[in-house]
Amino acid sequence: MGEGWRRCLRHSGFVAGAALVLVFAGLAIAGAWLRIGDPLATAPSRALLPPGAGHLFGTDAVGRDLAARVVAGARLSLLVGLLSRAVALLLGTGAGLLAGYFGGRVDGLLMRLADMTLAFPALLLLIAVVAAFGPSLPTLFLALGVLGWAPVARVLRSQVLSLRRQDFIEAARALGCRRRRILLRHLLPNLSGTLWVLFSMGMASAIIAEGSLSFLGLGAQPPQPSWGTLIRDGFGYLRSAPWLTLIPGLCMALAVLGFNLLGDALRDLLDPAGTASSRTGAAGSRP
Repeated sequence: MGEGWRRCLRHSGFVAGAALVLVFAGLAIAGAWLRIGDPLATAPSRALLPPGAGHLFGTDAVGRDLAARVVAGARLSLLVGLLSRAVALLLGTGAGLLAGYFGGRVDGLLMRLADMTLAFPALLLLIAVVAAFGPSLPTLFLALGVLGWAPVARVLRSQVLSLRRQDFIEAARALGCRRRRILLRHLLPNLSGTLWVLFSMGMASAIIAEGSLSFLGLGAQPPQPSWGTLIRDGFGYLRSAPWLTLIPGLCMALAVLGFNLLGDALRDLLDPAGTASSRTGAAGSRP
């Protein structure tokens, strides 16, 4: 085992975050083979059963197994998060590389576009886009991805501005390397740590956004289960059957916590000096 993995395993935040992420990812991937039940099968005679041996998380108002629906919701939430982050990282990485390396008008144009994107409240903009194009999963993850590129671009631009003054970049220019080679072979690999942090943090935001839109009826559509729709459907039974809302809400909270812990841990592990200095500065600023 390498020294990097030993450092990761000694970091409690990394271990806790990775454990939570692996649990939900494992459920999402292997849920179809675990024989938990059919998330769409109804049984009115077994409606609103509390959690127990027959139904681990109980049943909903039409007798559908809540455990099966929670697992199916995990699959959908993680899929939307993964696809939306792929789109956001692809667009944001390209914009950040170009803006940071070329500077000038290219930098000004791309950063003004990023500022315009960040100027609008993200959730309201998402609602407007999904309402305009219709609620569907492709619309949802594309909207999340397109609207999520700006923070990625701004972070990577600052990294590239620092890296382009390094000796290895100057040496590559002196050797006559093409700009594309410098961008893809020299700059991009040095951004991989930052990309992993942005991916993990962005997954947490995407899960929250997908759940919020599904709760409002603008995300996953019936009968497709989603954590947001499960919370909405159980809201009317909050007193008589609180597990319908509490269990999917708890699962969403734990998944978001896992990705946030993982992102924080990766940031600490990949830039310990920067993290320590920021903490020292914060402590020194206290009265």
